[in-house]
Order: sequence, then structure tokens, then C-alpha cells
Amino acid sequence: MKRLMIFIIFILPFFKVSAYEIGLSDYGFNYQLLQVDKHTKTEMQVGDFAHALGLYFTYTPYKYTNYIYKHWQSTIGGDFVYISDESPFSQSVTGKNNSDVSNKSSKVMGYSVYLETGLSAYVKGFDSLRAGFMLGYKYNNIDRTIFKCSDCNKQDLNRFSHAIYLKPFIAFNIFNGIYGQLYLSHYFESSGFKHGLGLQITF
Repeated sequence: MKRLMIFIIFILPFFKVSAYEIGLSDYGFNYQLLQVDKHTKTEMQVGDFAHALGLYFTYTPYKYTNYIYKHWQSTIGGDFVYISDESPFSQSVTGKNNSDVSNKSSKVMGYSVYLETGLSAYVKGFDSLRAGFMLGYKYNNIDRTIFKCSDCNKQDLNRFSHAIYLKPFIAFNIFNGIYGQLYLSHYFESSGFKHGLGLQITF
């Protein structure tokens, strides 16, 4: 961690000192592929990877003249999370008209909400390319249950609880004010996840 922070401080002078031009606020779609750590995979009996899809909102106070403030940004977002179930259970489910009875298998799914804050700046020589890092906190609520069944059994997968993570990223202009951000996430504590690779599309 110490070496990573030293590296980030070292590379900041190579970025342009210019305002964040995307705007005060942005929103968009987020997709992330998350690697489940081996202890959680074994204990919770789930697959190797999780898929997260959701929305996010980013705020940047780019009108400030201070270097730190005009490159600072904060993001809040939420994702739907799905993980393959390696140990599903089955349950009989009654349909809406109380006559259709079917046997359904459980799925591992839930949601996460997160808050991130960090710095970004334009890469010198590339007007449409930015690089930066975010420090984030994520809360997860993931269960093994029957999809769209309120009265079915549920197993709380408490290994997926909360996490602190670091997210370095590269942001780039796609076209006409639409931006992409490719990022990596590294989780510091036992949160059920180890690393993540994601893509955000900003409008």
C-alpha cells in the first residue's frame, strides 16, 4: 500500500494542471467482473466470479483553482450482483393464481451500494485521456434465495458484507460527450472479493 501511494504521488506531476471539463456532475452505467476470494468461494459454495451491473453518479468541483479541489471527484452508485450458485437448494413455489406449483432452484444474488472519492487529471499530451485513482467503501447484501419469491427460504451469505478498496482508472472520450472509464479494483480486507475489472460509460 505504501509503495502504491508513493507511485501515485510520483506520477501526478506528469499530468496536466487543467480543469475537469466533463462537468459538475455525470451519471452513467457500470459493469464490473469481480473475483471471489478462495476462502469465500469454499465457505459460501459459490462460483469464481461475480457480475455487477448498475448506475452511478459522479460530482466534480472543477471550478476551483486549487489543484487538489479541481481534480477531486466523488462517486455514489449501486449495482445488482449475481454469482453462480455451486450449492443450490430447491423449493416448491406456488404461482400467482395459487394453482400453478413448480420446483425452483436457488440463485446467489443481491445488491451493493458504494461511495468513492479520489483524484484524476489529464495525461500530458493526450487531451481526451485522464488517469486517476479512487478510494471506496462498498456495502454488499447478497443472499442465496429463490428469485422473485418473498416467502421462500433464504441463506444470508455474510462473507459478502462490506469492503474498502482502491480503484485506479483510465478515462477516455468515446464520442460527442460520451466517456468511458476502464478500471481495476483491489479490496484490502476480507470482503468476499479479491479484485475487480470494470467499465463505466458516462453520459
